[in-house]
Amino acid sequence: MKADLSKLDDLKVKTTKVAKVVMRSALKIGIKVATFGALDAGDIEGTIADEVETVFDKHIGELITKHDVVKSDMVAFKEALESLPTLFSPDVQSGEQVKPIVVIIDELDRCRPSYALQLLERMKHFFSVPKVHFVLGVNLDQLANSVVATYGPGIDGRLYLQKFIQLSIQLHDRFEHDEITTSSKFLAHLIVQSDLKGKNLEFVTECKEELQKISNHANFDLRTLEQIYGHIIRVAATVPENHFRNAQIIVGLSILKVKYPKLFLKAKDKSLEYSEVLTAFALLDSNDPKYNSRGSGYEMRLSDQSWFENWWRYVSDKDCSESFIEQMRKTVRHNFRTRFDFLQVCANNQIDKFSSA
Repeated sequence: MKADLSKLDDLKVKTTKVAKVVMRSALKIGIKVATFGALDAGDIEGTIADEVETVFDKHIGELITKHDVVKSDMVAFKEALESLPTLFSPDVQSGEQVKPIVVIIDELDRCRPSYALQLLERMKHFFSVPKVHFVLGVNLDQLANSVVATYGPGIDGRLYLQKFIQLSIQLHDRFEHDEITTSSKFLAHLIVQSDLKGKNLEFVTECKEELQKISNHANFDLRTLEQIYGHIIRVAATVPENHFRNAQIIVGLSILKVKYPKLFLKAKDKSLEYSEVLTAFALLDSNDPKYNSRGSGYEMRLSDQSWFENWWRYVSDKDCSESFIEQMRKTVRHNFRTRFDFLQVCANNQIDKFSSA
């Protein structure tokens, strides 16, 4: 590296000075919160009296404008930071362009809301200099929820994030063919990694197809898909091949277990409503006339979900027609006492089972 070590040392010194101010202030704010405001303004040297109730960036702004020493340290820190990219680049005299420093922050939306926002605000106030860029890998909806959780329901989370995010790019989920998506490739990868054979491979592959259809409309992220698949693979590993294993029921219960644990508990005590099923799995109700009119654009989707919907209607819909029930009875062979026992037995003896019989 051609970096000038003295300049790097200078940056470290200036960074430490600024960090001490911020950390000292944050510590005192924390003490005031912990003591329910018992400390008065005189106890919080160098800060403003009501900063507990203010957002962090307003606090920093007032620190900078009201305290000359802090302002001077801030300016010196930013100047040192701005010079950093040149230290890691080729000789400027060669005519080559100075490359920026790019900081990549992933999973910020999964952090504690107050921490995530504090990090964003410090990025804005301390690191907003030329040639230093931040790339955030985040779920913006979740990050917006963090804003609301921190500052209250009266704030527009998306609008607030525009203070920090200059350019937002949504990653593509479609490849060269419409039926190939990120989630389908990921699920296929999980099956390969599982190294299954025989009936277990057939069962898990059928589950994968059903899960993929639901995910296409429910927009599950990859972490959620991995957790759902974890339950499916455990069923394949712990339930003997000659026992009843239904892909539609297992996929649905696995989704409920991961995404809607309260609904999973309702499935276990046979109190799950069919309307809740439709919402949880982003299903269309095939009995609703508005989805059956020609040219509605829903025919293919109804066709994709038909077998999954039929199964879940059969095991949870208390109002389905006798003709439908009779049709399913002819198709489905089982030893359950009633059709409503499906979910309870499968949830208890398959999803929540961790050892083979």
